[in-house]
Amino acid sequence: MTILWIWLVFFWGGYCVKLSGNYSLGYYFVYGHFGTPGQIQTLILDTGSSLTLTVCKGCENCGKHSYPPFDPMASSTFVELEANRTFAITYAEGSSYNGRLFSDVLKLEGQKSGNRGVLGCVKKESGAVRVQPAEGILGLGVSALFAHNNMRPFAICLGHNGGEASFAGWNQHLHSGPQRFINSTPKLFSRQYGVELRAFSIAGRRIVLPPEPGESMIPFFDTGSTVVYFSRPVYDALAEGLSRFCASAFRNCAGHKKFAPCLTSPKVASRSFLSTFPNINLHFNGTSLTWKPQDFFYRSADDQYCVLWEEGEQTVLGAPLMRNLDVLFDPQNFRLGIANARCSGLELHGQFMPKTYPSWVRPRPSTVLASRNSPFWVDRLDFFSEH
Repeated sequence: MTILWIWLVFFWGGYCVKLSGNYSLGYYFVYGHFGTPGQIQTLILDTGSSLTLTVCKGCENCGKHSYPPFDPMASSTFVELEANRTFAITYAEGSSYNGRLFSDVLKLEGQKSGNRGVLGCVKKESGAVRVQPAEGILGLGVSALFAHNNMRPFAICLGHNGGEASFAGWNQHLHSGPQRFINSTPKLFSRQYGVELRAFSIAGRRIVLPPEPGESMIPFFDTGSTVVYFSRPVYDALAEGLSRFCASAFRNCAGHKKFAPCLTSPKVASRSFLSTFPNINLHFNGTSLTWKPQDFFYRSADDQYCVLWEEGEQTVLGAPLMRNLDVLFDPQNFRLGIANARCSGLELHGQFMPKTYPSWVRPRPSTVLASRNSPFWVDRLDFFSEH
């Protein structure tokens, strides 16, 4: 199987990219080289965004990031697009990116040669994005303006510390379980990697979910969201199911009779607390996905255990749901593949639960204006633990 995968890498011209970052940092990123000669930038991996962008020299009110801003005038391959095409991304709490679209070469670490495509040159930052270490975003959305893989399947494997993105399809030597597929449709894949979330199962009890009211509310997978958002009906159904479980036995939910987003705990080890909660099974069209307590809880600064989901306008299946899974994004066949996997050789050991939030945590954007239709945001939070 490994030999077949290596053959596909060379036959397709595909490549693998090692991911840096972790849940304590709040995101995963890759190193990208913009222009000729290449200027290094750090880019947050984001399947919820269709635009790859980075901060440019002369950026107004920009913060200090990991590397100097990209200097378009120092690139011999830089081309400014006609008609002064611009973009704007505004977040609900006030942060924003504004800039111009341009064409240049981008080469990711692990890639033999770069690709030319349409990119975003950030000319103004405001709010929390100014203190974010990463310079930009690697947009891998369905309608991505920069075609990293010409719409061939690519896979993302998020570990506790680091991971891998494979632009040659699945890297099957990482897998520790069978491959399954979540089936979608061209309609659901028109703007995002949309799927049909049909039901939850909690401790053997199945909770059927109502259909979402309209195309703009379809659940989708997004590596750039550090929490999972559930629409109001889905959020309420999950909370009610967990409350039933908590009330069904004294030992359930560490003695709490009703589920709440944050729970206090007796002074016991994290492993003991987590063992009193059930797995949550999410049922899609084609297969199911098991979400474990060590993946959906984090420990807050005041020593409460809080869940890594929130109520939102739309269901967004973020990074907590993809932990230690190799997720295949297959836009040609309108499906997502999932397989349990060893996503990092640098995994954190033991029951580690960070207690601090990065300062760039922020909610979803209220306004997105660009030459693309998909919504975009990058939420930040902390995760914990090893299986």
